[in-house]
Amino acid sequence: MRKLLIILVLLLTPLAFAQDLYIANSANWQNIYSAGLYSALNGKDFKFLVSAKHTEILINEIPRDPIKITVIESDRVPYVKRYANRLASAGHNTDTILISEETGNLDLAKKLTQVDDYIIVNPVFGYDAISAAPLATKTNSYVLFATPDNINELTAFFDETPPANITIIGDIEETVKKELSKYNPRTIDEGNRFSNNIALAEEFREKFKSEQAILTNGEFLENDVFFAGKTNQPIIFIGKDRIPTASENYIKTSPYKVFVVLGNDLFGSAQLVKEQSGKPVLIKFAKGTTNAGGYRSVQGLDIYPTPQLELLLSLEAIFYNADKKRVDMIIRNEKTARTFATSSIIIQDQTTPIVTLGDNNAERLSGFEVRTLSYPEDLSEYTTKNLTAQLIVSYGESQDTIEKALTATVPLPIVSEQNLCDLDITRATYNEKTQRFQISVTTNKPCYTRVTLTDLTVNDTQINAQSEVTYVDGKQNVEIKQRMDSVDIADNPNLNVNARFGSEQKILIKEINKTFPFKTEMTISIPIIIGSLAITLLATLITLALWKRKSKQQH
Repeated sequence: MRKLLIILVLLLTPLAFAQDLYIANSANWQNIYSAGLYSALNGKDFKFLVSAKHTEILINEIPRDPIKITVIESDRVPYVKRYANRLASAGHNTDTILISEETGNLDLAKKLTQVDDYIIVNPVFGYDAISAAPLATKTNSYVLFATPDNINELTAFFDETPPANITIIGDIEETVKKELSKYNPRTIDEGNRFSNNIALAEEFREKFKSEQAILTNGEFLENDVFFAGKTNQPIIFIGKDRIPTASENYIKTSPYKVFVVLGNDLFGSAQLVKEQSGKPVLIKFAKGTTNAGGYRSVQGLDIYPTPQLELLLSLEAIFYNADKKRVDMIIRNEKTARTFATSSIIIQDQTTPIVTLGDNNAERLSGFEVRTLSYPEDLSEYTTKNLTAQLIVSYGESQDTIEKALTATVPLPIVSEQNLCDLDITRATYNEKTQRFQISVTTNKPCYTRVTLTDLTVNDTQINAQSEVTYVDGKQNVEIKQRMDSVDIADNPNLNVNARFGSEQKILIKEINKTFPFKTEMTISIPIIIGSLAITLLATLITLALWKRKSKQQH
């Protein structure tokens, strides 16, 4: 019988702090993260509150030692107002640092006079901040969250206090990137959170000769790991149910001697790590606390959730096109994030498999895009059967990080293009004022269509911009909303237009593709037209009056 290969670790945490303690009191993960870094860079112990109930639990865990407790508290959404007063009533020496709910991250940066190295991340992607935490605390760097809304405040701070080094991690907004370019930052952006995470982990390992690494999924903050100022452990991301390929390869080939997994919900992945690496794997699943030398009950880890990249695909339709002899599957990206998907479809007669169809390469879907994936296959001899499709659509944020799956077994209807409408695309223009494309189409009979602009370059990234399914009858314009600046327009000399159409709203069986030169148009409103005519008329009347007056004077 095989021995248990995973060691469950219960850490005894005696809360007898040897130095000043900082406590974060905020319901905002960015403020908790910022307070943790601020504490670590100041060489202080740190705890954070995770709920209103926790405010009383933590009081009972802190011994009455002659240490000072500083509460870093949100001005708008703390778990309890003026927590320092409550601690003082329990006999503690306390102080408060009040920070803004919106600008707390930068507020604390301004107090760190001994720091001039900074790491920049997009707060939309909390996992990049988690990846950066060990390197930040170890190299005396502070992590700043940068968005188009606060970039002016950040650059004003840098102009007043020039940074020595700036490192940008992950995907940040184009406007932010442009504003930061004047500080000559270095950038770590390998295309997805796992590859970015590995780049940071390896940089940390090489710089500090680490022999142990923390394994987590990047979905939460945990105090003792992320905000320990002297930690010598980088963080490596794994999934809950599987390990992404990039992380798996790094774990297999890296020279780490032991791994520590945070949380027992990653037990399955911990087993995979052990099997693949052959190295010891410890699981930190809870904490035990002591108070004045006495043992207290076992408690769960204090963790705080961070924003996650939301990915979700749904099945809109699947059918067999008897005329084109192919299976068409329509899937919808339900979220804003770009998603890569690869499919495997077993066509069955009842429960008897006929053929397996699938993708050789992952397909890219832009945010909220609906995509029709086509698989050539002649099923003519089976069209009288009760066909079903058993499908698995695996997807993730990049081609190398496929970690989710859409599964279903559904009937496979047989459809034909005969007697359907014909549709033509006659014109494509862009209105800079309304920020919308107008695609002109004509049909010989009523039908439904969805129009897509494929491989449109926006912010140096290729996307597909798409209309809603539109009912058309005769000549009509189909509208696609898409913001583009002058640089984007210059980057798109041509527009590639695809229209799928059919008699049913969800079964758009036919398609047409055309390419048009990029043309812009301006909308002139009725009031502007009337105003222009009035001005012209007034000018004409004034000119006529002056002419008549001059004629009378001459006579």
